[in-house]
Amino acid sequence: MLRSLSALSLALALAVLPGCKGDPKTPEYWEKKISGAKRTDAKVQAIEAMRSSGNLQESFLTMLHIKLGTEKRPEVKAALARAIGDLKSPTSRLPLQAALEPDATDTDTALANKELVAALGKLGEPEAATALMWMLRSKDNYTRIEAIQALGALQAPEAVEPLLKLASDESAEPFINKKAIEALGHIGDRRAVPLLVRMLTKERQNKSFYEESSFALYQVGTPAADALLAVMEGRDAELAKWAKDNGIHPASYIMKGAEVLGHLRDRRAEAVLIKQLSFTNENRKSRRW
Repeated sequence: MLRSLSALSLALALAVLPGCKGDPKTPEYWEKKISGAKRTDAKVQAIEAMRSSGNLQESFLTMLHIKLGTEKRPEVKAALARAIGDLKSPTSRLPLQAALEPDATDTDTALANKELVAALGKLGEPEAATALMWMLRSKDNYTRIEAIQALGALQAPEAVEPLLKLASDESAEPFINKKAIEALGHIGDRRAVPLLVRMLTKERQNKSFYEESSFALYQVGTPAADALLAVMEGRDAELAKWAKDNGIHPASYIMKGAEVLGHLRDRRAEAVLIKQLSFTNENRKSRRW
């Protein structure tokens, strides 16, 4: 009995020695685990076990990149993307981009695209912006949201124009519009200001965009203050026409612009804000606020 216990203890000790066969700290161990699994769900479980093992490290990347490039099953590709994203290595950009399938229509491939885009976003690589903008055209809203958020996190100036289109796209879900507005705020480009000012009062499907737009304007800073001062002083004829055409009471911009200017703490706003203390609404029943 004692001899058996001694043999078992020795076997366990040898199993955990670094570099030995079956060592879970090596990529070879997990490559065999993943390759040895026959069913899709078993492969996914092996990858998730590797992620939660505490052993995942940069030396695993070559193995993970190769597997991602050869894997056909979208569920497994999604799991591999999550593992690669955990490591946040710039070397993963090209393998992740190559695995994307922008024209996918089936649910499983859409999920894989979502995970691939999320992993790309974790890399913090500006060069990923082109592929991420490509994925803004995905038919899957979850993938689009991941791409929008990643572009905002990257503060990619080249994404401003496509994000402006998404923010104002009335055929898109309001949540997509909101996410695009948030991303524009993170980027902080002055080109977004005119749209963000309009979106302060915009509503669709009983959804207001004020919260996202006002914070985005705050993030843009001085260019936003310049635009809001023009609105408060009645110098923005284009906005005034847009508000009239869309049935929006001009006073709504005074109220909401004042709040954003207050958050910006722009001293130039003091005089115009004091002037508005004497404001009276001449037609309380006209149009929405």
